[in-house]
Amino acid sequence: MQLHKRVLAKHPRPADAQPAYRSRQPLPKTPLSGMYNKYGARVRLNFHLESDELIISTKERTTRVPMNTISNVTSGEIEASDGATDYHIVGFQMGTTEASNYWIYWVPGQFVEAMKDTILGQWGA
Repeated sequence: MQLHKRVLAKHPRPADAQPAYRSRQPLPKTPLSGMYNKYGARVRLNFHLESDELIISTKERTTRVPMNTISNVTSGEIEASDGATDYHIVGFQMGTTEASNYWIYWVPGQFVEAMKDTILGQWGA
């Protein structure tokens, strides 16, 4: 997708990106940081399971999103210049069309499936 190529060209992997692995892991208790959104703003994700909210924070704004309003979570591996593919692009669909995706870049791969399961309520399914 052309949008992703442009964003990745402008914003390579952040120096403070959390380490990424291929093995699946549960979501951490602490916020995930070291990622960008499609505008190049630094993003921190916090999963508040007790209130069933995803909190998306940038320097300018903090948005609390009820998980039941996210209709889909899509992802794809990022082929880094060094050949690593342990990082992903993740899209949270917050509306009825694909244009309503909120894209996050450089998400550690070990958390992608746990994000999908947590947000879409598919654990144990």
